[in-house]
Amino acid sequence: MVAVNGIYRLAVIGTVNGQQHVHTLHFKSTANTTALSATEPDYQQSLIDAYQSSCRDPYRQLFHPSSSPCQTYQVRKVCGSLPLPAGVDEGETAGNSTGTGAPIGDMMAPWLAQVVTLRTGFIGRRYRGRNFIGGLFEQDVVGATIQTGRMSNAGTYYTALVTAFAPTSESTTAYRWFVFSRTLSLEAGTACQDAGANVQSYTVRDQMASMKSRKLGSGI
Repeated sequence: MVAVNGIYRLAVIGTVNGQQHVHTLHFKSTANTTALSATEPDYQQSLIDAYQSSCRDPYRQLFHPSSSPCQTYQVRKVCGSLPLPAGVDEGETAGNSTGTGAPIGDMMAPWLAQVVTLRTGFIGRRYRGRNFIGGLFEQDVVGATIQTGRMSNAGTYYTALVTAFAPTSESTTAYRWFVFSRTLSLEAGTACQDAGANVQSYTVRDQMASMKSRKLGSGI
């Protein structure tokens, strides 16, 4: 059965502008009865299922139909009692793997991205997360500023994540959206639930960033 406070990494893997695009999220197992009664393979599969039903379509809206952002899902348990269980992989059906947005113009360089920052109830860099979302088109950006349409679509996607995986009470979800620090997890005596914190809010940034250096605004 699945133990409370294990940490799982969900990777949404696809191809955007001819390059592999990996979108990574972390989740904490809760005391929800669905989690406590599941086997590890079933729990990991159900995390993929929950993401597909609640967040896949808003995520696809961020990308042009020429891209396939949702080709494969991978779940791995990254913190918990050893030995860690095997992960679960799933390929997406062709009809649900491609983008559904309608940006205009040429696609921008694949290393340019929109940044979304994640905040928890704690201060410090180890308790904050960032996602880099690629697939930007010329229409999405004026200068270095990301425009309203893309900002709105990103907000819709992250609102879906909050609704599905960041409720006020953990009893209503088997998977709690989490900022996980591998650095903290490697410190002796640190429990998994203390190697980060629950996501409380997000901010969609309107400035482009580079996925090459992971620094806001660099490479522009």
